[in-house]
Amino acid sequence: MNPVTAAHLLALLPLAFITLSLPWLGQSRSGVLFGVTVSLDFACTPQARSVLRSYRRSVFLIALVLFAIAAAILWLSPANSPAAALVPGFTILLELLVAYLFWRRGAAAIRPHSAAIPLERHTDLVPVSTALPLLATAGSLLPLAATALLLHLRWNQIPLRFVRHWNASGVANGWATRSFSGVFGPILAGAMTVLLLTLGSFFISHANGPQMSQRRRALVPMAALAWLVAGLFCVLGLRPLLHLTPSTLLLIAAVYLFLVFGLSLWLLRRGGLAPCSSTSESYDSTPDSGWYAGIFYYNPADAAVLVPKRFGWGWTFNFARPSAWIYLGAILLFALSLTVLFK
Repeated sequence: MNPVTAAHLLALLPLAFITLSLPWLGQSRSGVLFGVTVSLDFACTPQARSVLRSYRRSVFLIALVLFAIAAAILWLSPANSPAAALVPGFTILLELLVAYLFWRRGAAAIRPHSAAIPLERHTDLVPVSTALPLLATAGSLLPLAATALLLHLRWNQIPLRFVRHWNASGVANGWATRSFSGVFGPILAGAMTVLLLTLGSFFISHANGPQMSQRRRALVPMAALAWLVAGLFCVLGLRPLLHLTPSTLLLIAAVYLFLVFGLSLWLLRRGGLAPCSSTSESYDSTPDSGWYAGIFYYNPADAAVLVPKRFGWGWTFNFARPSAWIYLGAILLFALSLTVLFK
């Protein structure tokens, strides 16, 4: 298989994963359906299930069509075609837009059955340990440090100029020099990513808000993700010594994508709640009036910083809390730092 075809197939992997997962995007936990607060009994009725089936079927069919079009464009695109780089991301955005629009249509069908639910929050008295998962996440800095030490000890074996990037045809189009930024740049980027994941894990598990025990159950998959990310940056950092070919890097990238998909499913399983599940968190515990377009939550009267998403998986910020903006600022600063580091 030539590098161009392999690169196109690799680009299809995350697109295929997202296409298959979209029919389940936008389902909420017990007591909330399509962003509308409903009674627990209604969430499991045939009428509610009918709306869910219609949503899943419509989203899957349209996403499948968009995926087929994207696959055809990628397969037929020549080497170095701008479409090969833009099609996967553009298709994912279109699929997410489709899922959101059908989610809003589902909300319109469910809204006549909305119910006024007492907004109560419950505390899970069974403690979930956070020390070991957080230490495990931070511990992924160790292989990065070991890689940096190896590069330092073998500094003289690193070429004065080496390939940093290849195009879709497998032709080198980016070079780095034997300098601090050129050699240690991937290691620094990996360390910054791990630190961000560590801080994110701490924030998710300790930020004020509902479902704290549920959030803490997501720490183990996040620790595994940190080690996976650290391993990838170690491989990238060792390129000057390993002299990896484009085909080998593509194979490594494919393996990592499959591992990331597996971790994503594990994370969703540990952190997600089904509409008809029986949990100590019976309701969403956020008022419908605090949600804008079903995806932004702003409620100055709510002391919670993190609340369960109504469209999507996981949790989102209460944008009325200053700490939410501080964390978003840290993410932006991280992204800018990476841009400067690899400039």
